[in-house]
Amino acid sequence: MDLTQHFIKTKQPCADGFRWFLRHHKDGSNDQDLLDALVDAGRFNDACWLLDQFGPTNETLTLDHLARRHRVRGFVAVAADSVRASSGISAGAQINCAMHLEAGWGIRDGESIHARGAIRSGESLSAFETIRAGAGYGVFAGLNVQVEAWESSARVCASEKPEGLLSGWWAGARDV
Repeated sequence: MDLTQHFIKTKQPCADGFRWFLRHHKDGSNDQDLLDALVDAGRFNDACWLLDQFGPTNETLTLDHLARRHRVRGFVAVAADSVRASSGISAGAQINCAMHLEAGWGIRDGESIHARGAIRSGESLSAFETIRAGAGYGVFAGLNVQVEAWESSARVCASEKPEGLLSGWWAGARDV
């Protein structure tokens, strides 16, 4: 999607974010290039705002390693190593991780969540299709939530119960 100055301004961005956009993308940008630039510049809240306005992309973000303190959203994420985020992870289509996948908050995906290692989530795990950890590894949800709150804050939603689900509250298929 092409994002022009006028189009961005109609979405009423914050003044600081719009000034940054004008300084770095005065001739406009496509949505994926702008998301990449915002993340590279450490403007994670602006990147999340952009995704909230226009929705996730179906582009693929290929990572050798990710260890951020902020949310990762809007991509098909393919990682060559472990993925760790102290906040949440949300992808538009699918998450495929070559090793461990870990988030301090939740992990939410439009399709599937797959890792060759363990999947660990401080809160909920949610995918429309499958959630699958590697052979011999477990799936953990609610690691940062008291057991009494698992039904609301450590939900595990997928088309089928993940093999190796060791913690979290199995909620069945996701509605929305």
